[in-house]
Order: sequence, then C-alpha cells, then structure tokens
Amino acid sequence: MKQTILDVPIPETPESDTAQTHAGVMYEHNAAALRFLLPEVFCTAEYRCYAEFVTARGTARTDYLEPNENREILLSLPLEITAQMTALCVFQVVKIGENGTTEQKITAKTLRLYFSPLQNTEKLLDVDHAFSVNMLLEAIRRNTFKGDKGDKGDAYALTQDDRAEIAVLLSEQMYGLPLVKTQCAQGYTTLPGAVDSAQITGVCVRPRTAGQAIPLCMVAFGENLLAPMLDSKKYNLFEPVTSAISRWPLYLEPNTSYTLTRKDAELTENCTSSIVVGTSKIYFCHRELPNSNRQQISFTTDATGLTWLESTRVMISEERYADILSKEWEGLTLLKTETGAVLHKTFDAPLLAASAAYADSYDFATGTTVRRAFSVQLTADMCSGEPLTLTSGDITVYRYCLPLPDGITMAPGVLEGFCADMETMPKFFHKSAEYNAFVQAGGPAEGIFFGAVDNALYVYSKLDSTAFSAWLHERAEAGNPITAICCRQAAEVSVEPCEPIPSAAKVGFVEVTPRRAEALCTYRADISAVANDFESRIAGLENNI
Repeated sequence: MKQTILDVPIPETPESDTAQTHAGVMYEHNAAALRFLLPEVFCTAEYRCYAEFVTARGTARTDYLEPNENREILLSLPLEITAQMTALCVFQVVKIGENGTTEQKITAKTLRLYFSPLQNTEKLLDVDHAFSVNMLLEAIRRNTFKGDKGDKGDAYALTQDDRAEIAVLLSEQMYGLPLVKTQCAQGYTTLPGAVDSAQITGVCVRPRTAGQAIPLCMVAFGENLLAPMLDSKKYNLFEPVTSAISRWPLYLEPNTSYTLTRKDAELTENCTSSIVVGTSKIYFCHRELPNSNRQQISFTTDATGLTWLESTRVMISEERYADILSKEWEGLTLLKTETGAVLHKTFDAPLLAASAAYADSYDFATGTTVRRAFSVQLTADMCSGEPLTLTSGDITVYRYCLPLPDGITMAPGVLEGFCADMETMPKFFHKSAEYNAFVQAGGPAEGIFFGAVDNALYVYSKLDSTAFSAWLHERAEAGNPITAICCRQAAEVSVEPCEPIPSAAKVGFVEVTPRRAEALCTYRADISAVANDFESRIAGLENNI
C-alpha cells in the first residue's frame, strides 16, 4: 500500500488559526503520515517536540520526536487515529532548562485532519446476502429446494435427514449464543461480545492466588478514560502548573456527566489530587484535608469539554509516580456516568485464599459471602507435646504439632494451604529414613504440613523448642505474627442485603481492583442486527423444519 505523506510546515511563531486538511482514508493503518518540517531554531538540544491527537475517543500523545538531518519528522498515523473521521493534531515544542525542568511550552501548530470513509462494502454484502437468504427461505417454505447445483426449484419435500442437518447448523458458533456469557476478569479486561449494549447480571469476586487477603475491592464497568496515563513511565508527560503541581489534559465530551472513582478513600501519604473543570476544582485526595479524601466524585464538563487532572509530586520520578499509583490512585477510573457502572465492597473480614479450590468469594448480585479458608496465628502456646527429631545428613529438624483452637476445623487430608514464612511440605514424616530420602531428592528441609487428619498443623524447623517458642513470640510482639491460611472443612455461607447491580448502557470493559482479586462476570452479550434478522426468518419456518 502506498503511503500518503502530508507535509506540515512548523512556523517559528505559533499560529492562532487551526488549519484543516484531508489526510487519507479511514482505517488504513500507517498508510497516511505527517511530515513535520521544522525551523532551525527548534532543532537545537534545548528543544524537544511531540504531537498530541484529540479524537472522539479521547487524547493520545507521542513520545519525544527526533528530527533527521533535513529537520524533518515523519510520523505514520496508527489505526487509533485513522479510525476516526476527524482528529485534531497539536504539535508541541518544549524548552528544557539546564536542570531538566520544563521552562517553556509552545503550541507551534494546530491542524484538523479529515479522513474519507471507506465504501461500505459490508452493507453491499448484506444486501446481496439478504437477497440470497430470501430466495432460499422461500424455496424451503414451498418445499422446492433440493440444494443441488443448478437446482431450478422442482418440487422437493424435506426429509428427516434434511431437518436434522438444518438443526445442526443452528448452533452456538453460528449465532454467538447463548445470550448469557461469563468472563473471568483480572485487572483491565475486555468482555467478548459486549461491545454495544451488554447487561451485567452477576459479579462474583475472589482472591486470585493462595495467600492473598482482600479487605475491600472495586469493580468498574466501562471504558476507563484514564487508562493511557496510568503508567509510571509517563510521569514526565504531566505539564507543570507550579513548582509543586502538574496536570494532564482530558478532552472529554462537552456538557457531559462523568464519575471518577478509586478503590478507597484512605488518608493520602504522597499527593494532593483534583479534577479541574473551568475555574472549579474538585479534590478527591488531599494530604491535609481529610474530608477531601473521597472514594468517588462526579462532575459535569463545560462547553469546551477540556478537563484537567491535577496533582502534586507525580513529576518527581518514575518511582514516586509508581508509589502514587499503588496507593492514592489505586484503581483510579474515569467513566462516563451514563454508560459506566461501579461496584464497591468493604468486607467485615478479608476474603482469603488457601488455594485455588479453597478461596473465599463474594457475589454482588445476591450479597452472598462464601468462606472456604481461614487464617490462624501460630503461637508457642499451641505446641503440643515434645517435638519429634528427624535427621538427614548434617541436618536436624524438629517436628512440632500445633493443634488448632476449638471451633476451627481444617479440611482433613487436604494438602493445600499457605504460610508466607514457610514452605508447604507435601508429605508427613514419621521417620528419619523417609525424611532423608525426601531432602536428598531436593525437597525443602523445613516447612509446614497442612494435610493432617487430627486438626493440627505440623511445623518442621531446625530451631529447638526454646528457640522455636522464642521465634513465634518475638514475631507476635513485633506485630508481624507467623500466620497460616488453611482450608475449611465446610464452607460457611452468609447472605446480607445488597444493592442491585447498576445497569450500564455500554459495557465493553471491566476493571477489578486490587490486582490480586479477580471477578467472574455474567452478562448478556450482543447479537448483531444481521443475526437477529436471520433468526427471525428461521423462527418463521418452525412449522416446516
């Protein structure tokens, strides 16, 4: 495919007018390119250049662009830009000081790009397809279709084999059925078949892996308009406002309601952040004002749609921005209120996971909490009897028996479990010979065994009784006790009143926070207009097929 190159001269003095030009054909990925012709003054080391694009779907910007020896920058337009009928291209020049800070930002050129739509071959095919189907259905209705090459429509009665063959074709794969689909969402996930108008009917969250504890979670449905900037490597793309504050522009729809939400509203450690619309500033986290720490805020854009996300400290370093993303901004999501939905839940006790099969869960649709795991703190008082001594070469370990407290019953014989401070032992050893064979085969010398039938944990440790008790006591005194997550013998189920799952008009994405959680989503998927039409025609033949 031949690439269309559009020359864009960049003036030394910024232009106030917005030029307009035709830039190629829609959906032709990298077939159109902009060649920026720079003046000599912008090709020095103190200046850096980049391009911003504003489309109906939001804003995007390039990394810094380097001109060649002819002071030219060739930029191919990706599908994200050419998929729109129009896009605003803004060429920015930044002057960098000796200490690496931005001293001046110059909007050198603003250009409105237009793309010609492709001829709608899909509609042409639909017309031809519909004509063929009409003929076929009419022939079937009259029992005059044999299906042979050159069939002229002689009388033909459908046999049982014919009916069976047609029934086989009415399959899930052909029509995208059933309407109700499920998807396990982890992080930011696309819901297949939910591009236009999926209806969420069920959301069940649980920890993703063993050892995880989930005290609260958030599930957001819809496109997160902040997704492009939630990357610690983009810390230096925020524009400075003052020496302490920087901001990111959001090109949203004018006069439209939006919802900004995050996982929780705890006190901030690092930054003060807000949404700025015109002259209004709405804080959602603040280092000094506890009432300004909010889990969720709503706002309406003005007639321009231009909105700013402002914050302190994000431009300091990639490490600092990563820290903010994992704390104050964890789960930060911006949704269009009309087409998005958000679920929040704080649990009385954290959801736990002893293994993949033994993990707690919460169902937003029914308010049902299922507890399949429990946590127990190991203390010296739990030790029962004298430890058993086992040896392997120069290694000596002691097997300690720790019966669980009354009222807590572990699943007998289940080897799964988790302890962050010890390996999980796959076997129970009575004699040194079998322990030695296990260690010589590469097994861990120390660890914890969960699979006992006497409702007790067994710890294999090189520490003698005095040292082992002291270790457990010191960890507890330091506020970091040795804790094990075990499998329950029987799941505990509780049901509480819950709000209905909010409806969302356009749900193509779901995001689960924190990342160590996952959500099993149930939703009604889309069927295209062509499939709907075809199914209605087939339904009209029920008496003949």
